[in-house]
Amino acid sequence: MKDYGYCYDVLLRVVIEGEPFNNAVQIILSENEKRLIDPKLKSTVFAAVGSTLRHYYVFKEVITRQYKDISEEHMLLIALGIANKLFAKRFDKVKLNQFIVKETGLAGAPMFIECFQDPKNLIPDDIKYGTKKYYSLRYNIPEWVVDMWAAHGGDLVSKKLYHCLTNRVENIVRINEYVIEPEDFFHKYKDFAPFNNDNLIAQYRKDAPVKKHQCVLEGEALRIPLAYRRMCKYLSFELGGKTAIFSSGTNHILEEFYAHMGPAFKALYISGHHGHSGEVKDIIQKYGMTDIDFVEKEYEKMGEVIDEPIHTFFVCPRSSFLLGLYERADHFLRVHKEDTPVIAEREYKTLEEASKFVEPGGELIYFVTTFCNDECRKITKRFIQEHQEYEYIAEKQMFPFDKYQTLLYFSVFKRKEK
Repeated sequence: MKDYGYCYDVLLRVVIEGEPFNNAVQIILSENEKRLIDPKLKSTVFAAVGSTLRHYYVFKEVITRQYKDISEEHMLLIALGIANKLFAKRFDKVKLNQFIVKETGLAGAPMFIECFQDPKNLIPDDIKYGTKKYYSLRYNIPEWVVDMWAAHGGDLVSKKLYHCLTNRVENIVRINEYVIEPEDFFHKYKDFAPFNNDNLIAQYRKDAPVKKHQCVLEGEALRIPLAYRRMCKYLSFELGGKTAIFSSGTNHILEEFYAHMGPAFKALYISGHHGHSGEVKDIIQKYGMTDIDFVEKEYEKMGEVIDEPIHTFFVCPRSSFLLGLYERADHFLRVHKEDTPVIAEREYKTLEEASKFVEPGGELIYFVTTFCNDECRKITKRFIQEHQEYEYIAEKQMFPFDKYQTLLYFSVFKRKEK
């Protein structure tokens, strides 16, 4: 099979069958390569399919204007052709066009694809700048998310978030002082400088992403957003008390504890979702955190593994994870407006369940990687109204465009002394 054939199969798996992008790539390439995946082929597939998915809405708009009754399958193939021409540039245009004509039966498709000369002119002229439709096409996000961000944050915050979808560059790291002294770090890596006069935080001087830098690969720097450090500053962290974490999704809290207290940090970690467990185990092993008691339990059953009162309880339920709109090429396919109330109710129930196990004087911290009032401030307000045994301490919404470089909401509660 030609490389673009693999790309088309992955697109069908992701868009038509609902398979996550990474899983689809693994399934398609493994099935056809007997589980020996060629790195070059994998790179090609990620580039071509990723650029197609990241422009899905605008591709669909222009293609369905030309071919009104086109099927989703054929639309995706033409979208792959446009993505290859304007962005990925991985395939011979003539051969790919021949494949497109053969699969779709549309003889004029190559000529249509050739009409697109500049990515800046993809959005049709009749769609006005600043409209909901414009932002959806420009930034490849569902229109209901455009509405929600405008309602919750206003035009200024919304526009900054849109900009982050296409221009986010992570360039701040935490120095791993358990591996290298800060002074030695800055002497070794001249392309970093202290951030805000803090010698434990280093800012990369270049515009390139820092994730493949030598200091990260060697474990001398940790890619932990500063938002987690800010959140932990609100806490008393009485190390004599028991700490527990409940989480059902991607976050950096365990890495933050490693940076804060080292590999000897001790806690009960309850993973509420099987898909999240693997990454937690990897972090525990990577940093040698042997005092983490790791278990898998859904939030309704966390009481089965808690055998003593908790002094500090971190709760990170599975959220809509709107951060994924710019971290994952296919995340827009997995976010649905009708799911938001269900997600918010589950988040509240998780927080409420955890609150049962916090000792008097202990702290309860709720945090989610999203920007949605239903999942953030409304939950905080409801909890403090319905649980008089707790007092409100603080809350904060942080964004990827501020100095903390991530989308994170947290609220801190303290259980009143009896």
